[in-house]
Amino acid sequence: MLCKTIELKSVWAEGFSDEMNVTVSFRARIIGGEFKLRMAASNTYRIFLNDQFVAYGPLRSAHGYSNVAVYSCNMVSDAYLTVEVASYNIDTYYTVKEKPFFACEIVRNGNIIANTDNFAAYLVDDRVQRVAKYAFQRPFCESYVMNADRTAFYLGKDSFQRLNMIQVAGNKLLQNEILNPAFERIAVENVIESGEVSISKDFFKYDVSRFYPTKGYAVHYYMKNGYTQDCALLTILLADAGCPRTQTNRQFYGRRQIISFVCRIVISDIRQE
Repeated sequence: MLCKTIELKSVWAEGFSDEMNVTVSFRARIIGGEFKLRMAASNTYRIFLNDQFVAYGPLRSAHGYSNVAVYSCNMVSDAYLTVEVASYNIDTYYTVKEKPFFACEIVRNGNIIANTDNFAAYLVDDRVQRVAKYAFQRPFCESYVMNADRTAFYLGKDSFQRLNMIQVAGNKLLQNEILNPAFERIAVENVIESGEVSISKDFFKYDVSRFYPTKGYAVHYYMKNGYTQDCALLTILLADAGCPRTQTNRQFYGRRQIISFVCRIVISDIRQE
């Protein structure tokens, strides 16, 4: 059976079509009531209604094609609809290298009440852009500097920089005949164990400024397991300037920020002796 093609206006943030590893959020205020969101985006996306998670996607498709997903939503009062779209612009087994885009329309009682033009674009820069490539199975390492309040952004506050939108070609859009996951919430039944790990200044042992033309330091903290006595190595490297390449984890570090937090756990339990 041939899939039916759909026409939706595709847009993206101006000046970011060729950028690697960026997240752009598209947000619109929607009048309360029931509606259907019909949308497609590349590479990956998450949908929030106010601060509540709705869904993520997209469904896999052929090169140059994207499936248009349909999500049913219901709100008692007016709310903000946010779609976070991540663009990687590299080839992996997980994503393909293609130009990013966002396309949607909102339908209520058979009538289109909003489309792509009703959304505003924002650069979600708390996910660090300049990090190492993860592997060919995945795009990039995930690293965050949470300076902005995402929850407040989902609820309407302009926590991030607003960007200009331009129309782009996007992919050919196909009607999706497959049901979406329900994303049911699974409640926690009981707490098995709880605790905390703290790092004091005593663990700041090594000065790496002699190895790199930059000031910085590394932290190596070992935690013993009560059963196997194996150790977990937790490494933090903070570079004051420049982008040194370390021999420990092959990550890149940016200016005056903690760009990567690498934790390699080789034990299953950490217990206090």
